Amino acid sequence: MQLILLENAKEALQEITGEYHSTLEPLNTVRFKPTAPQPSNAADWVAIAEENNLDLKARKLAVEIAQNDIDLCTVRSLSNFRLKC
Repeated sequence: MQLILLENAKEALQEITGEYHSTLEPLNTVRFKPTAPQPSNAADWVAIAEENNLDLKARKLAVEIAQNDIDLCTVRSLSNFRLKC
């Protein structure tokens, strides 16, 4: 069971790094100095994610295009409207 978990972990690491790691070394805690993520609060991370989300950008553009189509149809229908005197 442990071997299967190890292989699954290696495959997950391969997905992240794009390389297969046949051997792994333990983390050198003397040399490794983690730093706090920047920005430091979740709200800023959410804002960055929303700003850079391509799917969200595409959907916003689709809404804008649909609104332009509605505006175009409205103008066309108004140009065909004639008052009878």
